[in-house]
Amino acid sequence: MLLDGKVAIITGSGRGIGREHALLMAQHGAKVVVNDLGAHFDGTGQPTATPAQDVVAEIKKKGGEAVANGDSVADFKAAKRIVECALDTFGNTDSKGGRCASIAVLSSTDGGDTWSHKADIISPLTCTYVGAHDPDTGALIRSGGLIDFTVDGMNAYAVWEDAVDGAPRTGRVLYSQSINGGAWSSPIVLSKTPPGVDAFIPTIAVNASHTIGVTYYDFRNNTPGGSADTDYWLTRCSSACTNVANWSEVHVAGPFDMHQAPVARGEFVGDYEGLTTSGNAFQPFFMQAVTAPSNPTDAYFTSIP
Repeated sequence: MLLDGKVAIITGSGRGIGREHALLMAQHGAKVVVNDLGAHFDGTGQPTATPAQDVVAEIKKKGGEAVANGDSVADFKAAKRIVECALDTFGNTDSKGGRCASIAVLSSTDGGDTWSHKADIISPLTCTYVGAHDPDTGALIRSGGLIDFTVDGMNAYAVWEDAVDGAPRTGRVLYSQSINGGAWSSPIVLSKTPPGVDAFIPTIAVNASHTIGVTYYDFRNNTPGGSADTDYWLTRCSSACTNVANWSEVHVAGPFDMHQAPVARGEFVGDYEGLTTSGNAFQPFFMQAVTAPSNPTDAYFTSIP
């Protein structure tokens, strides 16, 4: 069937059009998380699990697979629990959990006047990774949403944050390249972060000598039970950059305590990080947590030869 092997999370699917979406996707083979608060149509009344459970029962009666969930999508932590409900019900922690989306690019050969009609897929994204987590408390770090690109002549380079098979909820920095307008390379993991430790918020640039640089945060130097020790790194490559062995790393800044960062849908130092160059020097612009609540974050700039 059309949706065999897929998992669908459908919010507001206890009644109305959401219910119809859930039934239709189940009919086409999807495993469905029926998410509904159970309030009345106008949003009033006490939450109840009955509407979602009724839809689940209807799907199962027809031979489908479904589970009810009553978490609110309006709350970031609750929305995370909805995804975890899907993973716990329809796949173990080693499964991919389906593919939620892909990194894809359109190309232009005339300065942007016209664009390719079909996107080139760089890489699928996992459903399992929802962002980095505080290594001490498990609290969500607001990260993972931005993909960064840079170009050097006809060459294009991309970095992003996602999990990989075998470690589906740990952040890794991934890299792909397109040389002379050709196909995008298979992604490799650039971050030098140890297993089980998140790496997050990468940025990328190319210097005057055509060396590629990528910056990112990680928790590799954290001591459990104290501050959430966070460091900032730069890794560089000058040739054969699809081979991770050709990337070398230097420490940029840190450690700083991520616990001091403001909380805005997760501990948040900002996703405004950037990387530029001056000649052969790489120049990171980045944020660090300082002292909450009086001065939770500051912006920093440095130059690395």
